[in-house]
Amino acid sequence: MASISQLSLAGLIARLKEVDYIKGIKSPDDEQAAVLATEAEVKKALFEELQAASSGLTSFEKRVAKEFLQNQIKSVDVSAKGGEAKRTKLQELLSNVETATSKDDPPHLRRAKADLSKAEKAFEEISKNYERWEKGKKMLSVDEIKVLKRSYEEGKQKMEKAKELLQEQQLRRAEAAVAPLQEEKERGAAAVAMEAKLARAAKAKASRAPPATSKAQGYPAPKQMAGLRQAQLAAQVRAEAMEERAPAPAPAPAPVRRAPPRESPVEAPVLSYACTCTAVAEHLGVSEAKARDLAMSSAEFAVHFDPETWQAIQDRSLAIEKANREKQRELERRKQERALAKAGL
Repeated sequence: MASISQLSLAGLIARLKEVDYIKGIKSPDDEQAAVLATEAEVKKALFEELQAASSGLTSFEKRVAKEFLQNQIKSVDVSAKGGEAKRTKLQELLSNVETATSKDDPPHLRRAKADLSKAEKAFEEISKNYERWEKGKKMLSVDEIKVLKRSYEEGKQKMEKAKELLQEQQLRRAEAAVAPLQEEKERGAAAVAMEAKLARAAKAKASRAPPATSKAQGYPAPKQMAGLRQAQLAAQVRAEAMEERAPAPAPAPAPVRRAPPRESPVEAPVLSYACTCTAVAEHLGVSEAKARDLAMSSAEFAVHFDPETWQAIQDRSLAIEKANREKQRELERRKQERALAKAGL
């Protein structure tokens, strides 16, 4: 909880409203009780701020103070003792607020507003692309969809954080401002597309890379390599000397090479387009309508997935088709049973 000295004019008004709210709670907790204990100090500080309002207020402070004082004036019971004097004093304070000169926002508020504007602008750009994809007006690959979804969620969260920060800064004096949002690189449409492109490139590179050799199975150390080459050279010299002294052996008959048996081509399963759309929609977490936008036939879906994922989608499509056939057979069986029962057989 911020101290009284840390609160701005708007912060003091907000604290006083919080006090009034807590008064209506039957059993306030320790934190709420601590807020209630600041009531007298808050009223004193707020009165001083309103008296000095003629020296200048920001547009936000003027609006909040004016609304607060107008509500206070309406709630005064003039018939009660001291009611008329209280109303007169509140009207004087309201006059101070209304005639106060305008002043610029302090630096911490300007920074908070700039951060919010920046976050809203970045999120607006991402939202347009997200809505176009969601409505089926923009075709994206699987990697691009993942990047777009992540950017959308991150942009939305950052915008909400910026709004909360601005509200908090408005309640505090400049010297008691909270830390601003950390600078982060904004991702617009071009950045989203580039991230997806890099993700696809990294994925393709990983699939082409040779398997890593473990340290135990790797190449020998340089010294070991030198010794190995010397031993191989000595063995080669000895072998050549032995060949010169020994008679040449009769050439061995050339082995008969047999043609390897032909592998029967593996035929791709015939997939139902509707069932494949359902399987793709389940995998991506989208509607079947959006899944249909990715391909016009079952085979065209394959270009959007790696082989392992595509195999899983094919298996799921076949399972869905099998379940549909069984369901249809069950419906036909029940239909026949009803027909037989109706005929009295």
